[in-house]
Amino acid sequence: MFEYVDQTNYTYKVADVNLATAGRDIIATAAADTASFAALKEELEAQAPLKGVRVTCSVSLGAQGVALAETLKALGATVRVCAASTTSTQNELAAVLAADEVSIFAWKGESLAEFWWCARKALDFGDNAGPDAIIDEAGKLQLLISEGERFADDFDLYGQNYSEAPEETMELVELLRMVRGRVDWHKVAATAKTRLAEPTAESIRDIVAAK
Repeated sequence: MFEYVDQTNYTYKVADVNLATAGRDIIATAAADTASFAALKEELEAQAPLKGVRVTCSVSLGAQGVALAETLKALGATVRVCAASTTSTQNELAAVLAADEVSIFAWKGESLAEFWWCARKALDFGDNAGPDAIIDEAGKLQLLISEGERFADDFDLYGQNYSEAPEETMELVELLRMVRGRVDWHKVAATAKTRLAEPTAESIRDIVAAK
């Protein structure tokens, strides 16, 4: 059902990349809601002010989430995207980003295990490099990074019994166990100097200003 494509310049996992045409139709009807992104792109695209900047976005994959990611890319950023929750993705819109060669890992109805896997993939820019900036609508990337640091500082946490913990915690721990020794969480935390919650055009301006 799901696709995973590995090319030299991007990867993605979405429900069906062939839904991109339908996704573009949805975006066209939401032009008023994404006007601020279009204006920012028109203003700054020629300058490419985010060239060389790595940005991870954990956002609801509606029209505004797509516009956010595509504007970041247009301004020169290397962008990786995951969903803000297991239910916040419109598959047609996720397909638009995949078709436009944005690295995206999101589909509607992800399990919690899949959700944390996608979050990890969105933070991974290769060679253990993390993002310079994150836009984290629901705070899940912050949680993953902070828990990664906590586990890195106390190896005993890996061996504890989490059978009575909430499912989200259990699946997060399983992800941390899976990548143990392969992710330098302190480095990821230190690299992501700009951390924003609002997936807006103004957040992109903040990243430009922080460069």
